[in-house]
Amino acid sequence: MIGAIVKGQKAFKSSKQGGKLYNHDNRFAENTLAHYIRQMFERKDIAIADTYGEYAYMVNTVDMLDFGLIGFNKSIRTIIQKRIEINSKYPLIKLVDFPSEIRKGKSITAKNAISGNYKVVAGGKDFAYTHNEYNRDENTITISASGANAGFVNFWKEKIFASDCTTIRGKTELATKYIFVYLQSMQQALFDLARGSAQPHVYPDDIKNFKIPLPPPSIQQQIIDECQKIDDEYENSRMAIETYRQKIADIFNELEIVYKTQGGGLNLVNLGDICQSYIGLNYKPEHINDNGILVLRSSNIKNGKLDFNDQVRVKLNINDKYFVKNKDVLICVRNGSKKLLGKSAYLDTLNEPMTFGAFMAICRSNKFSKWIYLWTQSKHYAEQIEKISSTVSINQLTQKTLLSFKIPVLQSYDEMQKIIAKAELYEQKIEIHTKVINESQRKKEAILAKYL
Repeated sequence: MIGAIVKGQKAFKSSKQGGKLYNHDNRFAENTLAHYIRQMFERKDIAIADTYGEYAYMVNTVDMLDFGLIGFNKSIRTIIQKRIEINSKYPLIKLVDFPSEIRKGKSITAKNAISGNYKVVAGGKDFAYTHNEYNRDENTITISASGANAGFVNFWKEKIFASDCTTIRGKTELATKYIFVYLQSMQQALFDLARGSAQPHVYPDDIKNFKIPLPPPSIQQQIIDECQKIDDEYENSRMAIETYRQKIADIFNELEIVYKTQGGGLNLVNLGDICQSYIGLNYKPEHINDNGILVLRSSNIKNGKLDFNDQVRVKLNINDKYFVKNKDVLICVRNGSKKLLGKSAYLDTLNEPMTFGAFMAICRSNKFSKWIYLWTQSKHYAEQIEKISSTVSINQLTQKTLLSFKIPVLQSYDEMQKIIAKAELYEQKIEIHTKVINESQRKKEAILAKYL
């Protein structure tokens, strides 16, 4: 490499990375990705070890090239184009022939947008920001065009500004709603359309060629009517969950009012006065192993509960203090996203040994664990998080900061237990409605299977 000399030092430096990619000292080392590539060039049968499954996989060349276009497309798909099996008693047609209008959105940036009444739909699962103009009418289907959520399908009842997405509208409102219900049931197949590894894209041409059953309008209407009932149940449960969560938050909001009006029986103490806290485990990529100990991270917290859809496991010697226990409160103390800072979960259903990552902390208390968790759902807690995050450049809560947070504690432990019992009744209601929401998509798929 040719580089300049700046103040006696080279402007460019090289480093020996090695790791899982290659062994700098032994080009024939077998525990590297370079070894697998060499084996393929030498036409040898190989099986990629589980520890490398996150970084490499084998696909057939025929599945990486698109031979369906009139003009040969030489671009290679690093994500395999899966064959989609659709069984229906009705004819399968291309989405573009439904008939439907399929259009690419118009580019816009947050800098150029003028804040207004219309949501800008880009590549995420929700709108990105607002604008003072719209370019799509009500009842429009959107499919995210790029990024981590490329292929995500959504439906907008209001006017929107379509940006980094592809939009679909049938010739009638009935057709549009039927198309949406069907595409929603095929969500994973739409995700699988994404091409590219660094920045996955789902292109309009792929959407146009997506197959869909074409039942008569009367059957489309029956499907929509039955799915609407499921949507109504979903919306009622979603609103009920918000109501019960607010009731839990109000418990501590009311306690704060009592304290500010100098009501008796209540003290504000430091969090560190009523619990112990630990920052989580540091581990390296080479420690990751599918048969190891589960590492809890911020992605494993969903609505105050543990979610195991995104798993990382490690194999290494772990100190006892890094193993979580039932009744621990797990808190995200560092994250690239400010809105995730302080996110928490109460651990009460552990069924295997688990540890927690270095961007997480646990609060452990013999008497106050559930009280601490409920407090992390309150406005009082959120305001302290916001105050800290607005004064630092990195989204993080140090142990010193976290343990200095003020938390209201009643002088009567029995009264605290009564409040906890009341909150747990709300949590039970939330659990019931959460099951309704989780079952909604399965019920819709059953409706489609019945009619199609």
